[in-house]
Amino acid sequence: MIKKFLAFILCAVAALMLFGCDGYRETDNCYIVSAVGFDGGEKIKISVEVISTGGGERSSAPTSEIISGEGESPEGAMFSLTSKVSKILMFDHCTAIIVGESIKNEQLDKVFDFGQELKEINLSVYMVRTGSAERLLNDTRPISVARGFDIAGNIKETEKDTGIDYNDRFFELFAAYKNGEYYGMPILKAENGKIIIDGEEICKGRQTRERLSNEESLIYSFLINKNSGGKIYFGKEYADVSQCRVDYKNKKYYLKVRIKNESNGFKRVFSEKCKEFLKNHKDKTGFKTDKIEVSIKGGV
Repeated sequence: MIKKFLAFILCAVAALMLFGCDGYRETDNCYIVSAVGFDGGEKIKISVEVISTGGGERSSAPTSEIISGEGESPEGAMFSLTSKVSKILMFDHCTAIIVGESIKNEQLDKVFDFGQELKEINLSVYMVRTGSAERLLNDTRPISVARGFDIAGNIKETEKDTGIDYNDRFFELFAAYKNGEYYGMPILKAENGKIIIDGEEICKGRQTRERLSNEESLIYSFLINKNSGGKIYFGKEYADVSQCRVDYKNKKYYLKVRIKNESNGFKRVFSEKCKEFLKNHKDKTGFKTDKIEVSIKGGV
C-alpha cells in the first residue's frame, strides 16, 4: 500500500516538473512544498520542506531541501522565509503540517488561523505533533522524494494495518478546535534517521489533555468508534478484527468486536486493556465513565 501511495506521489511530482506548477509557470521558478513545520519561543520559526528539480535540466531527479524563517507570527515567519528564496512556493501538494511542542497556546491559535487562510492547502493535509519540527525535518532522511510524503505514507500504512483513523486532517482538527471538541494528532519522532509514529496527542481547544502510547492510541480508536479493523497485536496476543462498534447507554460503554482469527489469550487481554485505558485516561479524554462491557465474537 505504501509503495503504491509513494508511486502516485512520484508521478504527481513528475507531472508537475514536466508541465509547470500551475499550467503556465516554469518549474525552474517554483518550489513544491511537501511539509510545513512550526516551532515556538519568543518568535515563531517556520521550517518548510520544498521539492525542486535540482537544476535547470528537465531530466533532473526531484530533490528536497529545508528552508526556514522567523517572525512574530506565522505570516511574519513566512515572509522572512520567502525573502530568502527567489522561487514561488506552491502549497497544493503539501501533505503535513508539523507542530513542535514549543508552540505556545496563543501561538497555536495563529498556526490554525494561518493554515485556514492559506487557500492552497488541500483537504487531505495531515496535522501532526513532534518535539521539534525543525529537528524532525533536518535530522531525518527522506525515503521517497520528501519527508512530507513519508509522513503521509506512514500514517496511511498504520491506518491500513491497525484500522486506526487518527482523524487528523487539518481542516477537521480546525473545526474541532474552534468548537472546543476533542481531537488527536499523531506524535512523530526521528529514530535512526527515519520518521516514525510514537503515539498520539489528545487535545481539546488549545489545551493538550493527554499523550498516548501507540498501544493506548489503538485502544482509544476502538472506544471512540474510529477503528475500521485490522491486525491487532498486544505482545504475543493477536487477532484480525473485521468489525467493531461501541455504544453508550445506562451509564456504561458496550464495545462489540468481531474477529476472523485470534490467539488463545486475545479476548482476555483486549478486554483488560480497554478497562485499564478508561480507568487511567477517562477524565482527560472525554469519556463519561470507566464502566465497560466488551463482547468479542468470531466471524466476518
